[in-house]
Amino acid sequence: MCSMKKICSALFLMISFRVMAQQMPGERKWTVIEPYPIDITCNNTSNLIFPFKVISVDRGNSLVLVQKAKHVDNILQLKAAGKYLDTTNLSVVTADGKFYSFQIAYSDHPSSLNLVLGSDSLDAVGQFTRSANDAVICKGMELAENATSFMRAGVHEQGIGLQLRGIYLYEGLCYFKLAVRNDSAFPFDPEAVRLMVTDKHRVKRSGSQEKEMAVLSRKSLPAIDGNGHGDLIIPANVFTVAPKQRLVIRMVEKNNGRIVQLQISGKRLLRARAIK
Repeated sequence: MCSMKKICSALFLMISFRVMAQQMPGERKWTVIEPYPIDITCNNTSNLIFPFKVISVDRGNSLVLVQKAKHVDNILQLKAAGKYLDTTNLSVVTADGKFYSFQIAYSDHPSSLNLVLGSDSLDAVGQFTRSANDAVICKGMELAENATSFMRAGVHEQGIGLQLRGIYLYEGLCYFKLAVRNDSAFPFDPEAVRLMVTDKHRVKRSGSQEKEMAVLSRKSLPAIDGNGHGDLIIPANVFTVAPKQRLVIRMVEKNNGRIVQLQISGKRLLRARAIK
């Protein structure tokens, strides 16, 4: 009787193992990113020049000194804090969604001090998907700037003319092309352009009656000289407005100065054109 139980138990284990084996997923697939070797020293500074600004840096050892170059976002400067630095690693993510991996070692005489990284220059590059990265935004702004203007909605307040020249769609984002004209002798230095969705007939500020749409560009706005003019491209996520609402493009001067507001109807928003 006891041997029969042992046989039944063995059969049960064999059947269970086969069922589990059949349910196991297929072979996992992944891509190995081999780090790019770099030698650094304590007597000279090494420079890594990326095509887009650096947004994340992680070093495997605190003896690797890392900093961004002054006034620029796409250059990393490396130096060794000591001569006997063990081999370690450095991981970098840039604004276009790319991942760079480096293997860092110490050398009294590095073979090179400056490395320019193109978009496809290293095997140590991995691509991550991002909903709206700087590469797409920059390309869309360039296309919108060169696209044919097809709108003429405008307003003139306090000596400043603000005109909407076009709305363009590119890679899931929306681009507003604006023309600014300064008819006064005073320079106009805008601090920000805000996109506000507000109820009709309630264009003035009211926290309960308006919703701000995020502007994606981090670039500072150019100042408009007295009796001068300029163009702006404002990128944002795609959105529409309800029939009882409208979009207000609000340009605010620095130091609580002049405010210019241009109202855009929902129908005009729907006239946006795709560009490529």
